Amino acid sequence: MVERILAGELERITRPIRRDAHGSSSVGPVAKRILALQATAGNAAVASVVQRAPKKKQPAWVGAAQATLGKMFPKDPLLGKVVIKNYGDLNATLQKMGFAAWTNSRTEIFIKDPALFATNPALAAAVLQYILQHEANHVRQFAKAKGPPKDWETMAAYEIEAYTNDIAWLAGAGASVVTDPTQNKELLDEAKKNLKDVQDTINGAGTLTGKARNKYFFTEMKNKNLIPANSPAKPGALYKNP
Repeated sequence: MVERILAGELERITRPIRRDAHGSSSVGPVAKRILALQATAGNAAVASVVQRAPKKKQPAWVGAAQATLGKMFPKDPLLGKVVIKNYGDLNATLQKMGFAAWTNSRTEIFIKDPALFATNPALAAAVLQYILQHEANHVRQFAKAKGPPKDWETMAAYEIEAYTNDIAWLAGAGASVVTDPTQNKELLDEAKKNLKDVQDTINGAGTLTGKARNKYFFTEMKNKNLIPANSPAKPGALYKNP
């Protein structure tokens, strides 16, 4: 993200420089240094400096979630390459949605602060593992398909698999993670509701085909709050992020 900001700044300052009535340039000291580098070494050198710029610092809970993911899947070569990032760095459309997390590719999972979903650190840690095991489904799906879903029906099918696995996880391995009975039931009820909403959407498509079928999934998934109300017509645009 920092690289993009710097690249935009570079584009701005390398346009013709406006000067005041006394002939003085309006660029600051940083801009002058970049212009000097460009003049002596060219754009490639400037690009090299931009690429070496430090990345945006992530909140402490992002690093904690990264460590948790590593402990959950210590021998998984695919999930071992996944980088956890702050949900707040996603595009504006996704930031307005009440998702707890978003899998953007086979190597990126964006999450919100787990403390938002629990009343104490122990419960938050359990919710985090629940969230990460859900998103792990999508990482594997994206890896198998060599990219995120290209249509809404595929996205719905992905969620059927993920929510089905959520329910099984809560009753199996997750029972020793989400040990609070109330919390476990809340997560289980939510997973069952989400699964039903997606299954109802798929069943409702009936024999529709082509553009009519795609439009149906787009409209119905918005109506059921499965995707943002202002989602673009093609799901691929949701995966274009800063």
